[in-house]
Amino acid sequence: MTSRLPQISDNRCPDCSRYMIIKEDEETCGYCTTIKAEDEQIGIAAREEQERREQMKALRVFDQESIINDRLKNVSFETYEPSNKSQAEALHAMKGYVARFTKDNPVPIILMGSYGLGKSHLAAATTKALAEKNIKSIFISVPKLITKIKSTWDKQSDVTESEILTALEKVDCLVLDDIGAEQTKRSKDGEVSWGVTKLFEIIDSRIGKHTIFTTNLGPNELQNHLGPRNFSRMMEGVHVMKLTGEDYRLRQFKEA
Repeated sequence: MTSRLPQISDNRCPDCSRYMIIKEDEETCGYCTTIKAEDEQIGIAAREEQERREQMKALRVFDQESIINDRLKNVSFETYEPSNKSQAEALHAMKGYVARFTKDNPVPIILMGSYGLGKSHLAAATTKALAEKNIKSIFISVPKLITKIKSTWDKQSDVTESEILTALEKVDCLVLDDIGAEQTKRSKDGEVSWGVTKLFEIIDSRIGKHTIFTTNLGPNELQNHLGPRNFSRMMEGVHVMKLTGEDYRLRQFKEA
């Protein structure tokens, strides 16, 4: 006995509005039951590939030559020489951070302390150690980042501001080095500068992700620099590591 061919119903699918099919006295939507899932997977794959290409394009802007100065290019955990307990604890903590790093358990960290205590050294060493585990990271000083974003305004730029912001948002671990060193001027009514506003936009996009901050400013100075609301948002769930000691770059002069 041969089965009857499906018939087109006068009714439409409530989900996709396509005409239903009558098969064996039952109405079904041919698209929703057989094609929709495949189309969705194709669409998801296409969007992921597009996002990957956009991210890789922007990541090329953040190559090692452009984001890490000469002093930090060869740093590692092994070359960091702590001179006191706070520095030794910070070194131990950042090694543990790398060892326990998982994308689904984000740990935001801020390294605070005066100049020359090795905050940038530890942050740069962390990104290198993560890279050895095939974890994508970006290390960039905030002043250089602001300059890079401004450079995209040039019509000759081969990367857009949006692509840079996407890369910063999507990367597995982002290090924003030297927050507070960027040039800022408050308006007469006390509003924060464009640079701080853009920085907060980046920080806000990193909520719930692995982000490492370094700053020479203390808590009160940083709050004044960013503004209370931005500071509060930035410090949400952040693990604070306070480094103390003397500027190691000046030790040779004291020892001479």
